[in-house]
Amino acid sequence: INAKDIGDSLYRYIEETCKLRIGSSKFTITAIQVPEDIRPIFPCEVTVPILKHEQISFLMDGRVFEFNEIYYLGDRYEYRGSSYRE
Repeated sequence: INAKDIGDSLYRYIEETCKLRIGSSKFTITAIQVPEDIRPIFPCEVTVPILKHEQISFLMDGRVFEFNEIYYLGDRYEYRGSSYRE
């Protein structure tokens, strides 16, 4: 899959173009010290823990179709959310 084909929504592409049904996702948010290998991606010296957000998304048949690993500055992040699917 290339980004041009996906357009503005991976989920829409999976369901409408690939004709697959998205089922669920699981995620974990963990406070960690900045690992050396990702330190250069932050625009400033990080002296506080960062938040690591890992998410795995599944199709209705249980196959994984997406994995995300995202890092946030711990002192500039607020988590809010709701999630549902019919």
